[in-house]
Amino acid sequence: MDALSAAVTLDADVTTLACRSGAIATCMLWGYKPWDSPSEQPGRVREDLFASCLHAKRAAYFVGQGDFASYTRNGTRILVRDAYGIQGKGARLEQLEAVWGPQGAVCLNPENRRRPEVDLPTYPGVRPCTAAGLREGVLATGRLPIHAASR
Repeated sequence: MDALSAAVTLDADVTTLACRSGAIATCMLWGYKPWDSPSEQPGRVREDLFASCLHAKRAAYFVGQGDFASYTRNGTRILVRDAYGIQGKGARLEQLEAVWGPQGAVCLNPENRRRPEVDLPTYPGVRPCTAAGLREGVLATGRLPIHAASR
């Protein structure tokens, strides 16, 4: 895995070490493992889910635009859903933040982002989430309601 872009490449000669609280370990604990998945999806889908999760955990919205910055902070709670039922089913979230693909956010609803106090850069092509955006991504995140359990 590329530490900057979170690009996932399976290589039998490479071992990756990760902190338990970091994106790699968190995504694996959530069930997004590129080599194994409860969804029993083909390898490319598993790899895309893992890469999408890495970006989502880091709130790296703009990877596809070459901006690898993280727009979250440690301890931020989020709700994760995917189309395969690994973490909930589908992308229906009350406060949809973003829909994610292997290149970062496919779409973004800035009003629901994790850290509204942080100014986001403006990039052409980053659009609000609509039904079309929901179909393009593999994973969705949302703000966690105060009464909900941590994810």
